[in-house]
Amino acid sequence: MDYEYNGLGQVTDVGGATGYLLAADYNALGQVNQYTLGTSEALTVKKAYITNTYEEGTDRLKRSLTTDATRSVQDLNLTYDKTGDVTSVFDTANLSGTGASDYQCYTYDGYQRLTDAWTPSTASCATSGRTTTNLGGASPYWTTYTYTSSGLRTTETAHTGTGNSTKTYTDQYIRQSETVCFGRLACNHAYSYSLAHPDDVAGAKHIAATYCLSHAAQCQSDARVWERTYQAGDEFVMAVAAGEGFRIGEALTGCSFSPDTPVLMEGGKAKAIGKVKPGDHVEAADQKTAST
Repeated sequence: MDYEYNGLGQVTDVGGATGYLLAADYNALGQVNQYTLGTSEALTVKKAYITNTYEEGTDRLKRSLTTDATRSVQDLNLTYDKTGDVTSVFDTANLSGTGASDYQCYTYDGYQRLTDAWTPSTASCATSGRTTTNLGGASPYWTTYTYTSSGLRTTETAHTGTGNSTKTYTDQYIRQSETVCFGRLACNHAYSYSLAHPDDVAGAKHIAATYCLSHAAQCQSDARVWERTYQAGDEFVMAVAAGEGFRIGEALTGCSFSPDTPVLMEGGKAKAIGKVKPGDHVEAADQKTAST
């Protein structure tokens, strides 16, 4: 492959045994105005042209028109919302009457995550027309997506005239609306369960939340501070270990400190870390001022 560039380093020609990209024109911002494609520059050789236009003020791609010598092969027209998300892509070329126009629409949630994508039978993305009976185009579809609060996809639902089909996304590390463990043993048991039952997120979360309630003696002797379960957003299951959490996906068999590691408490007395309880006050130093 051979490449040619203009003075600004923009590619203008790509060729090999035959030509591929015969010419390229750019605007002042470096965006492609037009590509000329073909195997040769000879007048008798067929060529294709991709011509782009951009939205004034935002410079977003507004239209991408592909033509040959006689007709429009593809005519993509794009619209956007105020944040720059693509809301529609309409292809109205229809191959000079030999094909069908294709309309695709998209909606998003407040976090700019795609929630619905569908192909209406007409050039309208009104949600009132988002029905299975109003789907059209060369390959009709309507797909809905849901997410956890951190953006992980949880479901993908395909809507058809014969019913809906939903795909659910989970993983062995319990990454759905995760819950803080009741201690290291609870996390270990929840993690082991999730490996053996990767599809049972609820079961693993239940173990993480309840194991130490029914095995209080074991959890206390495990020398770990354990606190009441609470929703922790969408991170891996975390365990509270001497005030510092660790992830269920990491090695959970080791400890940061042995149970008898002394901790300097408020008032100057030492206390084994295994006996530190929530609400206890420990001495801390300010590294900038050296004060405690």
